[in-house]
Amino acid sequence: MASQEAHPLFIKSLARGLSVLEAFSARRPRLTLTELAEATGLNLAAVQRCTHTLQALGYLQRGEHKEFSLGIRVLSLGYSCLQGSELRKMAEEHLQRFAEQTEATVSLSVLDGNNVLLLYRNEMQSVFKLNLQPGSKLPTYCTSMGKVLLATLPDAELKRRIGRMRLQPITPYTITDPDQLFKEVLAVRERGVGESDQEAPLALYSVAVPLLDQSQQVVAAVNVSLAVGEDGKQSKRQLQQGLVEQGRHLSSLLGYEGPYPRITVSSE
Repeated sequence: MASQEAHPLFIKSLARGLSVLEAFSARRPRLTLTELAEATGLNLAAVQRCTHTLQALGYLQRGEHKEFSLGIRVLSLGYSCLQGSELRKMAEEHLQRFAEQTEATVSLSVLDGNNVLLLYRNEMQSVFKLNLQPGSKLPTYCTSMGKVLLATLPDAELKRRIGRMRLQPITPYTITDPDQLFKEVLAVRERGVGESDQEAPLALYSVAVPLLDQSQQVVAAVNVSLAVGEDGKQSKRQLQQGLVEQGRHLSSLLGYEGPYPRITVSSE
């Protein structure tokens, strides 16, 4: 990033404004000036200039208690982008059919920093509901899709990412030890399938597989989840086998022709 910032075309003020927007998440939908300064590493004066500009343009709004939240303009922009995603368009019909067949919740996501960003989600009525929507973010370290996407990172980058994470114990089963998480992600890379068994939230089991494109790079992850003890039409083993077949088929539509399931390490 430092080399990019040194480029004569790099606009630092724009980068600061975007960092303010990126500080918001499903877990932190409202932030004060002080909290934004802590999250972005900017001083209060810089944050104040950014928030004033973003609020004037409709990208931020301010509540009664002087807390900022994302404005309608940025939400509309993000939703339009997600709705227009070619990957989502390609996968949606197949994933919807799979969700109906299995009576389980199915999601599609991409890596976004230390989070997974949901592009698509079909949440079935019969399972534990989280009311997540496209655009929602979830932590990587305790989710099956997150583990799959983390497994695509080179070892050195993976260690750096884990070192920057706040590994909070969301449930008693959440992995909070950095070394243990690193080993878990390497194991996911080896088997090509990620699992989260009551790690986030309690009483929910999920399994995820990668989607690969014609260049053999992982471009997204797909998962299926259900309440623990509620197998629906299928057992966990059958559910995983069905998801692997879905992942294989979707990857073939993206031009991938190699062995599956497989998680390749990013070349970047």
